[in-house]
Amino acid sequence: MAATVDLSKLVNEALAPLLPAADALGVKFDLDLDSFSLSGKSLLLSMAVKRIVAAAMGLTRGAVKISLHPNGTKVRLLVNYEARPDAAPESIQEANTGLALASEILAIHGGNLDSAAGRIEILLPVKG
Repeated sequence: MAATVDLSKLVNEALAPLLPAADALGVKFDLDLDSFSLSGKSLLLSMAVKRIVAAAMGLTRGAVKISLHPNGTKVRLLVNYEARPDAAPESIQEANTGLALASEILAIHGGNLDSAAGRIEILLPVKG
């Protein structure tokens, strides 16, 4: 059953279990999150956010910037990172698999995912 989800809180909570791995990789998070609510399944959305951030972590050195801002009738979650040119094929495969799963979860919630080297963008409808 769908419930009201505070997306900025969900992003912060989804990052918590990734912090030890981020520290080990030398990855720092730079957060710029506005507060938004939407209707959805918190567990699934959390899984999607974790997969997206883990994909960025595996393909970068340094900072991962995560921003959450309005975009018309939607909310835009943008993950920017400096793409590593020497990323191992296994890291790229794992990132692509994680992004594919996240994309399916977002589609269930009326959203979509777009990615390119150094950028992952999510658009989700804001709770009306």
